[in-house]
Amino acid sequence: ESSFAALVFVKKSGGEIAELSYKESEDISRDAFGIPSRISLRFQNSGNIHLVPRGRSVVTDPFGRVVRKGIINAESGRILPESFRTFQTGLEPLSQAFFPGFYTVTVEYRHDGKESFDTVSERVFSIPLAVIWVGGGILLIVCIYWIARKGSDKKKERKNETE
Repeated sequence: ESSFAALVFVKKSGGEIAELSYKESEDISRDAFGIPSRISLRFQNSGNIHLVPRGRSVVTDPFGRVVRKGIINAESGRILPESFRTFQTGLEPLSQAFFPGFYTVTVEYRHDGKESFDTVSERVFSIPLAVIWVGGGILLIVCIYWIARKGSDKKKERKNETE
């Protein structure tokens, strides 16, 4: 006994309701420098036709410079009517990010057939690894200098006591 199943996409003419909404970023992965490198975006299709989300995700540093950018749904996945779907978006580096602070992840999205983009932003705090390394190096140099100076001060005190 065999069975057959098929999924057919039918384009309906008249009465179409296209409602795409951004629900949340489920997961923001960070690279070794602490900057967002991948984001999981969850969308909802509240309409009665399938939709193909399009758009981009952009990461800006605390000074407004774009440091990462990614394309949403590059593989053209569909969201069926009355359902949710999560899309993974890789964020490619555009410039070096080395300032600590709040980075802004902006999601601009639309569905095929819609001309304007909807925009949602989220702020994430990040301390890039470069800042930790440079700060640690400076702290180490200051400590070594302070210890060396303290040692030389003690030598001067002993020398003054012996005179």
